[in-house]
Amino acid sequence: MDIRRLLSIVMIVLVAVAAGVIGVLVADQVRGPTVPEPTPVPTEAPTSTPLPGPSAVPPPQLVWAADLESGDLSSWEADGCGGEFNTGNGEARVTDAVAHSGRYSVELSVATDNGTDNATRLMRWCEPSEHDAAYFSAWYYFPQHVDVSAGWWNIFQFKSRNETANDPWWILNVGNREDGTMYVYLRDWIHEVSYDQYVKDLPVGQWVHFEVFLRRAQDPTGEIMVWQDGTLLFHITNVQTNYDSGRVSWGVNSYSSGLNPSPTVIYIDDVVMSTTPVGHGTSAGS
Repeated sequence: MDIRRLLSIVMIVLVAVAAGVIGVLVADQVRGPTVPEPTPVPTEAPTSTPLPGPSAVPPPQLVWAADLESGDLSSWEADGCGGEFNTGNGEARVTDAVAHSGRYSVELSVATDNGTDNATRLMRWCEPSEHDAAYFSAWYYFPQHVDVSAGWWNIFQFKSRNETANDPWWILNVGNREDGTMYVYLRDWIHEVSYDQYVKDLPVGQWVHFEVFLRRAQDPTGEIMVWQDGTLLFHITNVQTNYDSGRVSWGVNSYSSGLNPSPTVIYIDDVVMSTTPVGHGTSAGS
């Protein structure tokens, strides 16, 4: 190879190398200086706050309760603040025939074929008289259908006493619909006013829960609410609930002027007075 051809090849190589270096420099100027990637910072996995479950629900603030597990009516008679009160042939007795919780309930038996009013009542008065507002509840068991068309049937009541009278004021009565189905209605006995409802019927052969909120008032500023198995049946406001003096009492009972069959038996268990709602998922021992 002659010297001139060798020099030509060398010049071509030098030009190519120079062109590559210049391209790299130009590209770096366009991109700017190289910045190192930031070092990732480790993070903790996100955690969720658990929603409150049933155990987070505050328990009812009990004032008084009777679950009958003593096998007698001593809880009703305690402190001289209540007890069993019968009219005619009514009778209350603790039984293990059926129970909502535990072993025992109380059986209320009344016969009405003697032509007069008959009753068995379990009453308390100290606690209701000491609280201006409270919740009162009980579980009921009706073992059979009852025809009340010959009279009325009081199963839950508030009474008020003064110097001359001891009268029922607000009552839960059992009645029959047109097809004979049982249901409860609310009765203002003093003012002779009844409040009907078409929300719930009364079941036979299963436990049913009634809860009543009463805000006492000697003038028309009182309030009463009634739930059956957690469903609101009545909410009555701006009413008088008691006389202007004397004690207030509350009771679960079977009190009637005419029932068929006669005698009629019902069962009651887990009776509670509380300053907060009990709800139909709670027993007296909870």
